[in-house]
Amino acid sequence: MATAVPPIISPKEDLPPPLTSASEPPPLFDGTTRLYLAYHCPYAQRAWIARNCKGLQDKIKVVAIDLADRPAWYKEKVYPENKVPALEHNNQVKGESLDLVKYIDSNFDGPALLPDDSAKKQFAEELLAFSDGFNSAFFSCLRSKGDVSDEAAAAVDKIEAALGKFSDGPFFLGQFSLVDMAYVPFIERFQIFYSGIKKDDLAKGRPNLHKFIEEVNKVDAYTQTKLDPQFLLDQMKEKFGVRYFLVSRCRWDYRLYMAYACPYAQRAWIARNCKGLQRKILLVPIDLADRPAWLRKIYPKNQVPCLEHNNKMIGESLDLIKYIDSNFEGPKLSPDVDIAYAPFVDGFQVFFTNIKNYDPTAGRPNMQKFIKEMNGIAVYAQTKHDPQELLALTKKKLGI
Repeated sequence: MATAVPPIISPKEDLPPPLTSASEPPPLFDGTTRLYLAYHCPYAQRAWIARNCKGLQDKIKVVAIDLADRPAWYKEKVYPENKVPALEHNNQVKGESLDLVKYIDSNFDGPALLPDDSAKKQFAEELLAFSDGFNSAFFSCLRSKGDVSDEAAAAVDKIEAALGKFSDGPFFLGQFSLVDMAYVPFIERFQIFYSGIKKDDLAKGRPNLHKFIEEVNKVDAYTQTKLDPQFLLDQMKEKFGVRYFLVSRCRWDYRLYMAYACPYAQRAWIARNCKGLQRKILLVPIDLADRPAWLRKIYPKNQVPCLEHNNKMIGESLDLIKYIDSNFEGPKLSPDVDIAYAPFVDGFQVFFTNIKNYDPTAGRPNMQKFIKEMNGIAVYAQTKHDPQELLALTKKKLGI
């Protein structure tokens, strides 16, 4: 069983539908080179563009994975990291998007993805090193309700300057290269999101970026990987929890102060969704690494979650679940045990599997069933954080 291929702007090949938990694996390690990806994933798009740019459509087979319903065999038999992109080649599987772009360039025939010029190669490494910082600045800004942050504006200004360094073309190194492949999936999404939600054109007043966007949309290797902008916009709204931006006439009487990656806050968030209160309780995301001073003023404990309701503040996650259940209309949540445990069961599964190489569900069929069924509940799935981002945050917190 597979899901449908999302709307691609300029498909030049027959692309397979994404494989789900019900799908059988391909004949693994049979000599076929396979690129495992998700059509909507910007990291996977990097490797997909590289494959197309090298003209390897007949040599590297695309295998699409449904990230919301990943096949168990993908982690067990293909790539233990359980993420995309990954490349099956010469009986090995390699991952990490930037590494994969370089690997494809070095190990397959086709046009070189980097120029020979030493100055351009050095600048390429500088830009690749900055790419994570660029993405981080914008992803942080996406989760806020305000305008484009100073950090995000500075990041895009740096990109504007970088695009003007070489005069022999509109791209980062003049001509289209693997640096452009690293950035364009994210520039595309940030441009769509900010135009569609924050009503801010990132290219306005930045002629180099404007020209880059115009010219990159003439590159077939890239346009063959582009999804419909509205599809991407809808998906990003869902991921970043920004439906409230669209409800222009809604009066927000109540606010839930939370952090997207906090499992305690997730408890209250699930309860709010389960009661159908998305239009009554506004989410106010807090950056726990840089908490606003006013949070302590409205809630002296200076922590999340906390709920602003009837001119008072209520905190403590388990108390909040019961408070939301008792004080708002909607389906009864009692008993609310699953809401209390699910964020932690899910988080521990990610952490122990990836950090300790220990699967806490192994040999525990009831827990496996619990996780599977919870992930099928929309009000919970809407609150889930990207596993790789959670893992990165945990490693940073633990100093790993």
